[in-house]
Amino acid sequence: MIDYEIYNPSHWEDLRDLFKRVWGASRSVEYDQKHWNNTIIGTAPGIVALEGGQIVGFYTVWPVPLTDGAKVVTGGQPIDSMVDRQFQGRGLLRELGRRCYQECARHSIVVMYGAPNRAALAGNLGGLNWSHVSEIVDYVRPVLRQARRSGFLANLMEQDQAIKGLTVSARYGALDAVAVFYANVAAHEDAKKTWRLAQSIEWVRYRYGSTPEVRYVTLISGEGDAIRGAAVCGIRFKDDRNESVIKLTISELVGRDNAACRELIGGIVSLAAACGAPYVQAKSSGAGLGSVLLSAGFLPYRRTPLISRTLDASCHRANPLAKSGWALFGGAFDTV
Repeated sequence: MIDYEIYNPSHWEDLRDLFKRVWGASRSVEYDQKHWNNTIIGTAPGIVALEGGQIVGFYTVWPVPLTDGAKVVTGGQPIDSMVDRQFQGRGLLRELGRRCYQECARHSIVVMYGAPNRAALAGNLGGLNWSHVSEIVDYVRPVLRQARRSGFLANLMEQDQAIKGLTVSARYGALDAVAVFYANVAAHEDAKKTWRLAQSIEWVRYRYGSTPEVRYVTLISGEGDAIRGAAVCGIRFKDDRNESVIKLTISELVGRDNAACRELIGGIVSLAAACGAPYVQAKSSGAGLGSVLLSAGFLPYRRTPLISRTLDASCHRANPLAKSGWALFGGAFDTV
């Protein structure tokens, strides 16, 4: 017999065991704490399925701040949904999702978006009432690593560095300047009827707090009121020794115009080379930044469905079920 319980931190260790059984590997304690127990609303809304006291299934929604240009609401993205292999094919994930959405509504989450793989798409559309609204495109640009700078990362942890006229920083305080700039630029975007992340200082600090898997750094073009653009990049390491870099991911990319974005991308590619990253990766839905990435030499290599769902009957300035209703990039998704 399957029992269901609302997720709470006492389930945490057993849930990490389930993750390892299902996916064959574990993530850092810090990463799981951040996404399950220490979100922007506290413990993430989630449901666990138990058989004989053992956790055999899990469904959770990662809370994120969203805005349609008129107001900020608590939104969410389903992450880390999993069922023990012995219990797959029994409709367990659908029941977990249904119960989890009830818990989300209790936490006043009103709009959700997701990025299921192709195998899970039909179940989300037919069984859990999601709508397929757009596509998420993954972009990649290979990097020539001859320009690797010995000791660059170690020096960056000590003090800001300069690359192609940009200031690169690993300081926590640099995120505040980035968040303020994003808020100023976003004010000009509010006329567009699209859903996007609401980039408050609190969210940026939370989202880009580094974990053993990934270290986040900022790149800023210009200074003070003359900032032209700002980016956040995640440096993904092979292991917790932080010696070998697997890739560099663009998590945020905001410029006052496309020229500023291209300037940032040039610095990001040089940063990847200095770190020894073999390639730079980015993820985007909506045409805006996608065209900038293409013009800067990035190649699209994968498309993932973008799905959305509402949890109440509220009217919104932007239609979350419309194909043109979303503009999401990098850090909006639970990836590193």
